[in-house]
Amino acid sequence: MRNRGFTLVELMVTVAIVAILAAIAFPNFRASFRSNRLATTNNELVAALALARSEASRSALGAGLCASADGLTCSDDWNEGWLVWVDRPGGASGQFNAGVDEVVRYIDGHRQMQVGVTSAGSPVGAIGFDQRGRPLATALPLSISVQPDDCPAGREDVRQVGMTLAGQIKTMRDTCE
Repeated sequence: MRNRGFTLVELMVTVAIVAILAAIAFPNFRASFRSNRLATTNNELVAALALARSEASRSALGAGLCASADGLTCSDDWNEGWLVWVDRPGGASGQFNAGVDEVVRYIDGHRQMQVGVTSAGSPVGAIGFDQRGRPLATALPLSISVQPDDCPAGREDVRQVGMTLAGQIKTMRDTCE
């Protein structure tokens, strides 16, 4: 009578084949994860800009978007996250005033992603919109860059978000350096 089952040699060959296939597939999974993180971060940032614009047009004073680590105050590091606010009476228009302005949404920063917002080459911590939904002149020309920490040279894993004077938002692909 013969036992049914696997021999040690058959099991070791199967494990070796699975290990080889996993080693081949893993880099492709990393690229997929990186691409999904990039798309998610870019989409959340564009959605936050659109939300700030629409809230500004609904408000008599305007609204805006700023970098924020805690969802309660503004900072200069967009990698930590960002918040959308609506201006309320008693504060400066186009600037977040803690305790006065209403926070509409807070998006926590995404790990392994780099977000940078600049205007004429200088870092920008906040983007304000007037009551017509147009970006305030201090925020233009605006350049927003989103890319993964491990951006392989030559790959189109960089997103450049631009905004026109009318507030139209456009995303373009760029290559990693």
